Amino acid sequence: MTQAVKKIEFNVIDQEQSYLSNYDQDQNQESLKESLYVHKKDFIFTKVKNFLTWIKNNFNDRIGPYVINHKSIKWTLGMMLGNCYFLILIGVIVAQWTPDWLVIDNFFIWNNWISDLGGESFTPIPIIFDFACILGGIFCIFLNLTLNFVFRKNTLARFGILIGLIGNLGYLGVGVFSINRNFLGFMHELFSGVAFGGFVLWAFLLGWSIILYNTEIPKKIGYYGIIGPLTTMILFWIFKNPLCEWLLLFSIIVFVASITFFTLR
Repeated sequence: MTQAVKKIEFNVIDQEQSYLSNYDQDQNQESLKESLYVHKKDFIFTKVKNFLTWIKNNFNDRIGPYVINHKSIKWTLGMMLGNCYFLILIGVIVAQWTPDWLVIDNFFIWNNWISDLGGESFTPIPIIFDFACILGGIFCIFLNLTLNFVFRKNTLARFGILIGLIGNLGYLGVGVFSINRNFLGFMHELFSGVAFGGFVLWAFLLGWSIILYNTEIPKKIGYYGIIGPLTTMILFWIFKNPLCEWLLLFSIIVFVASITFFTLR
């Protein structure tokens, strides 16, 4: 009987030791996973920080002075931005006047969203709109890098320019993820929201910078930057119809054109 009890005790002890051993292994694995996660997060953060520093040193601090100091480059940038918006106009004309037998639905500015210009149902050449958005996003990035040099001592403007760069990426993304390539069912809407939100906040902050600080840009452009795009954005939120979206786009184009003219002249 005593031997049986001892045997049971030894089995219990062995089970406890086995359980503790397995518990320690699990804890070690959890600690290792947590350590690897922290290391991976720090690694990614360091890489992103180095990449942004590389962009600043190789693009931001070089592109701005280069553009400002070379008249031909200034005119080229301004002309290319103008051509991007001209392509959107061409896209509207093509969609508006396309024969009915070439498309599924007719296109009208007061009935159709801007993004419909990138849909095969409304235009036979949707790539015009896609190309305009991609090029517009790229050249707006160069414009903002130039503005970052112009407003290099203005913290408010530089913060606005950072927001503007995010909006530029959204603008580019609208062309990449058109309604014909709306991956995951929301990519186009996501980039559209980033583009409009980024441009409106960019205009608002840049407008305040123009008013509060001495710049070569007229104060009335600053007032327009604060009031114009924000007002049309509010109208778009309230009424949520295509015509208000077009008004929002035109209000942004007017501010971009004004800033481009007075910065690159």
